Amino acid sequence: VTEGSELDVPEMPDLEVLTLGGGTRWTTVHSPIEAAVMVEVAGLVNAQSIEAPLLTVRADGTLSHPPGGGRSLEINVTDVVIETGGAIDVSSRGYGANETYPGATLNTDNEGAGSHLGEGGERGNNTPGSTYGSVTRPQEAGAGGRHDTNGRRGGGVVRIEAETVSLEGAVRANGGDATTTEWHVPGGGGSVWITAPTITGEGLIEARGGRDIAGSYSRHGGGGAISLEYGTLSAAIESSLVVRTGGDDGDRGGSGTIYLYGSSSTYGDLVVDNEEINGRWTILPSLGGGIAQENSGGQTLVTDRAEMIPAYFVGHWVEVRSADDTVKGIWRIESVDGVTVTLEAGADVIEGDQWQGVYRFDTVMVTGNAKLRSYDPMLVSEVVVTEGSELDVPEMPDLEVLTLGGGTRWTTVHSPIEAAVMVEVAGLVN
Repeated sequence: VTEGSELDVPEMPDLEVLTLGGGTRWTTVHSPIEAAVMVEVAGLVNAQSIEAPLLTVRADGTLSHPPGGGRSLEINVTDVVIETGGAIDVSSRGYGANETYPGATLNTDNEGAGSHLGEGGERGNNTPGSTYGSVTRPQEAGAGGRHDTNGRRGGGVVRIEAETVSLEGAVRANGGDATTTEWHVPGGGGSVWITAPTITGEGLIEARGGRDIAGSYSRHGGGGAISLEYGTLSAAIESSLVVRTGGDDGDRGGSGTIYLYGSSSTYGDLVVDNEEINGRWTILPSLGGGIAQENSGGQTLVTDRAEMIPAYFVGHWVEVRSADDTVKGIWRIESVDGVTVTLEAGADVIEGDQWQGVYRFDTVMVTGNAKLRSYDPMLVSEVVVTEGSELDVPEMPDLEVLTLGGGTRWTTVHSPIEAAVMVEVAGLVN
């Protein structure tokens, strides 16, 4: 399928090789792709799902998905090869102008940049769009810029499950950039979630906010989310993960999140890095807490939330305590239905128990002028806050070691500090 053509066939059961793209126009496949041998991308290609033993994106290839906040690119293959110069790129394929995740709020400024896990840039005292989405299993698009005619789209969504990923090119889910100085408002970064025992190469992965080019009048998009689950990850790729805001002038957004779960992880590591840009906050979505309601029992927790629980809380942790405040256990959410969640096997909830959403990591790193805030407690043993960054978390009851400072800027912790082993200060710290 080539030269800007389109294909929509419900089934091709004997398909072995599918070659896509060529020329300067977008080639589109509307139906799910299943090939017995290989899918090859050589040109500009839109698709929504691919299953095959081998996916190869050639040096002149770009694989994306059609625009729309509910769209994504799902790749389930044995091997992914992205050559130098090739890309899986869903930048500017997320929510459109004045659109955000259902239940999230838009900016109060009609010219504010899109948010995701990082807040989008805003003028003056206006309120940024609310943050949303999963840190560990990101599948949410970035919000669009707030402008009736010139809002840019947010970043789209990439999900890859493979045995090996050979990445010499790029995987991108960046927010849409402004293309002129005339009030084009960037979008928020999208989502990249890769699960593969082996991730090799010297390529890069990005889910940054969109960039404005209006100088001191700029408003830059908030960062999105990258999650990598792996056995082996090349050092070159680990050092080339980008979730910062779009730019360093005007009104700057907040960093997105990087989640790393390797072979030795228990809960995984969180990195928040705005790459030396002093912008807005990275705010982790809050599940909140309360009392288990009638019909709670076993794995079923009927919460007392006033609002429906977003689907992105699947995989989130919930701490359950008995009425006398004894911890009964901490379990992950397996499914969400309205204000009810189903917890993983082994959960033991009864009506009247206390419940509290919590974040759980092995380590947390906040760096590069990033600002991390969570309204829910965070269970983590080691935290590093450095390079002028800020941390605001109500409780970290499992904290053992906190390292603060570094560089020439003031690092700030807004919440009380309690550590079981050590607090180390190496630089300027508030």
